[in-house]
Amino acid sequence: MRSIFVPSHGRGPRTALRRVVRSLSLPLAGATLSLAAAAQTITVDPDDLRATIVSVRSAGALCPEGSVGVSLSGDNAAVFLSQSASGVQTARCTLTFEIDVPEGLSMGMPTTILRGVAFGRTRLERRYAFEGAGASNAFMELPSEEFQIADAVELSSRSCSGARRVRYSVDVTAQLQSETTFFQLDSVDLDTTYRFGTDYRFCDPGSTLEVEPGAAGDFCAGPQERPCAEGLSCELQQNSTEGSCVAP
Repeated sequence: MRSIFVPSHGRGPRTALRRVVRSLSLPLAGATLSLAAAAQTITVDPDDLRATIVSVRSAGALCPEGSVGVSLSGDNAAVFLSQSASGVQTARCTLTFEIDVPEGLSMGMPTTILRGVAFGRTRLERRYAFEGAGASNAFMELPSEEFQIADAVELSSRSCSGARRVRYSVDVTAQLQSETTFFQLDSVDLDTTYRFGTDYRFCDPGSTLEVEPGAAGDFCAGPQERPCAEGLSCELQQNSTEGSCVAP
């Protein structure tokens, strides 16, 4: 460790020491300003914020391999299941989606909707995860008859770690709790678009993603509450949370 000798020049050691501290602080302050200047906000078209679903695999008593029907449409997927369970038992289904995330971005949990039927007492547990990034806590529900469930949780893909292709899993466990219970998971729908609720972030920590306001005729509001450009208002569609940007 190097020692610094500070002459007092008759003004006392405290005054001299304050001078040294100020001189050492100047480079640090400059570095802070440089970091602040490097931060930037980038505006993007929300229609570009979508990932591509490449494949789906299934496993478990509720969706054994080869038993599901899959409809892939680029940025969304529908998985149709045909297996049911009854009586006192625990049945499980794990769906694994391979997804290509746009370069330079990480994605949050895709919009995921579960549909099915439950008669009698069923305890339904769900977990969601990106491989290598940890799983969500369990969601619990006692569904009755026809159900539709859309959970939301903070997740982040590991697409900023060198590989654009990630694996996202939906893990469903049904605990049937009486002899007369019947349960069937009919479908799992997945959507990766920003428009319908999936969040995206830049991998670069110095860049903030901002979505363009809607021009005339563009969608507005919706799950992401997209605003319209200045001078336009959002006219909501009937029975919908989404609308179109129009001139007032």
